[in-house]
Amino acid sequence: MGDLCDSKPFRNYFEIYKDFKLESKIPEFNRFLRKINKFIVTDNSTKIFEIGTGNGWFQILCVKNGLAASGIDVVPHNIEFANKLAESNGQNIDITLGSIEDTFIGSSEYDVIMAISVFEHVRDWKKGLMNSYNALKPNGILFFISTNKFSLISGEYRFPFYGWLPRFIRFKLRAWFQGKEALSYNLDFNQFNYFQLRRFFKKLGFSKIHDIWDIIDIDDFSNSDLVKIYAMKFVKNSKLLRKLLLWLLPITYFVCIK
Repeated sequence: MGDLCDSKPFRNYFEIYKDFKLESKIPEFNRFLRKINKFIVTDNSTKIFEIGTGNGWFQILCVKNGLAASGIDVVPHNIEFANKLAESNGQNIDITLGSIEDTFIGSSEYDVIMAISVFEHVRDWKKGLMNSYNALKPNGILFFISTNKFSLISGEYRFPFYGWLPRFIRFKLRAWFQGKEALSYNLDFNQFNYFQLRRFFKKLGFSKIHDIWDIIDIDDFSNSDLVKIYAMKFVKNSKLLRKLLLWLLPITYFVCIK
């Protein structure tokens, strides 16, 4: 997202935060932290950077748990809300206003860079990922979740085969169902796939690239999800199924090690 977003639709969109409770995000935070710790041990010396901080919940919980965290967001109203949320929880946070493709965020600066459901909204995603790679320390990790183009139902917009459509048709569809004001915010400029991203991560120079099958584990399911647990184990043991399902999963999910 090359342009800073300070429009009325953004202000209206983020009114959904008004009843937000930080406590509701603790299970998700713990899940992310557990994933990160599979690849790098976090402690009070770990430096984390978040791309697309949203309402700030992840950064606030990092600080509350003794982790050094900062971030960047393209939406002024996001940062305003995040600072107020942090203050109400007795914390100070550090969010820069800017876009990841246009802002220098450092060189060999961070142990972990989080990019959760954000790069679909970054116009020049390759430049943004290059900046992210350069900002990681050696052996640092990029934690990346985004869209999967060929998913039957997109996590970005709940419409069958949405990701399969050309960009201009996706935008027309959004305008039709959500009104023309939807075209001024939160658009998915990119729909990715696993194989495209893996090639680009390798080109950037990441030494190890882990996809969802390396990341997901039994701890992601409750005791009542026995069918899902056995299905996951079955898929993990089948190289063909693993590759086939990578085309159809609703998200792209990577942990890349520099």
